[in-house]
Amino acid sequence: MVSLRAMEFRRVQILGQFPDQAMLSWAHHRAQLLGLDLRVQEESQSRLDLMLSGQPALVDAFEVACLLGEGRSIVDEVRGAYSGQGWSRAA
Repeated sequence: MVSLRAMEFRRVQILGQFPDQAMLSWAHHRAQLLGLDLRVQEESQSRLDLMLSGQPALVDAFEVACLLGEGRSIVDEVRGAYSGQGWSRAA
């Protein structure tokens, strides 16, 4: 079990074109593979706002994976924000 000290909580915003639920399903699956907790804050056909928690390196890996995205979606940008900070671009 990972201690809370090793956990990171980060908001992740994915911007692009998501014609169906495939990108959201892909994000859930990717988070599960990485052992991350994912909560959807908001979703639309052009934006996903997510809250992630888990080991910092794995949260970083999730952001990088999202840059490639799911096959039917076009990802323009992935932004991450820590509690109380503004958005920053992934990789």
